Amino acid sequence: MGRMSRIGVRTALVATGALGAFGCDDVPEDDFYGPLIYRDLPAYSAGTADDESKQTFTFQMSVAFAEGQPWEYLDLGDLNPVVPKVYILTKGGQPIPGQYPIIDTLPGHADYSPFWQVVEVSAPGDYEANQVKSFKTLDNAGWSKTETSEAIYCPVINPDAAYVGADGVPIQVYWGTGEVVPNLFYDFTEATSPTLTDADATDRDIVLMPVWHKTLRGFCLDDDARRYPLEADAETGDMTLPFGSLNPQYVQFAPGDAEAMVEPAPWGNLSIFGTAPGTTGYHPGSLVQAVVTTDPTQAVTADTLELDGAQPIALAHTPLHREFVQPTEGGAE
Repeated sequence: MGRMSRIGVRTALVATGALGAFGCDDVPEDDFYGPLIYRDLPAYSAGTADDESKQTFTFQMSVAFAEGQPWEYLDLGDLNPVVPKVYILTKGGQPIPGQYPIIDTLPGHADYSPFWQVVEVSAPGDYEANQVKSFKTLDNAGWSKTETSEAIYCPVINPDAAYVGADGVPIQVYWGTGEVVPNLFYDFTEATSPTLTDADATDRDIVLMPVWHKTLRGFCLDDDARRYPLEADAETGDMTLPFGSLNPQYVQFAPGDAEAMVEPAPWGNLSIFGTAPGTTGYHPGSLVQAVVTTDPTQAVTADTLELDGAQPIALAHTPLHREFVQPTEGGAE
């Protein structure tokens, strides 16, 4: 619960610039120089380093309740509600199949957010997927851009990191590109393939989506291109996530002491989320709220809490992944 003291919310402006344009019939091409260097990303994007000398990173799932059921989720730190832009190339108003989204900032930068304002870019008829891989080249091309009031969820993250479920069992990762994933927890036997496909995936697996950043290929958590509403800040005009659209995350505290947690119950004092994936209103960003309670038992639904006095204390990036199944004796589900 280390983020509870980080009450301040980061704000930032998205930098823009006016650049020259190519001729209407020209299709510029970017060279591909390789992948991003993920070990330089912040801990919440790179994973926690188990051994710095080996640069081994691991994401550990936690447990919370949502709609009465225990869920596994990732705690990826504070959430910046001011969103940068992502550029989606289109033809005929539809995204170009196979074209990776183009971004121009990364975790650790002041203007980064895991949510991105969608800017639809109309490419010429002879454009082929992934000829353009950087915002600079895209902007120089001078193609028509349409800013939307929607965001996609695309947190840039280390594809080489390992993921461990709240039950202690490793989770498989796949990129959806047909490439072998260098995950330390893969069992390279005939029974288990290190390369997953959509057909092989289960609700336990982590899916990553490729993106372009300055002609380098990166990856972010996949969200099936789902879009989330944005609104313009009345004073700055920046596009932001409406606080009311975020998933409420309730954390219980003892009366009169905002630093002391109540007595742990079944799995400890677990957060309670207002909505779960697959239900109306679910959002991977959360508005963390402190709730005072005198009952040390673990609440499993928000309607059992005293919400009248709930106090917002942070914005967090906490995507719920799958329903948690408590391990049986011996560690198997």
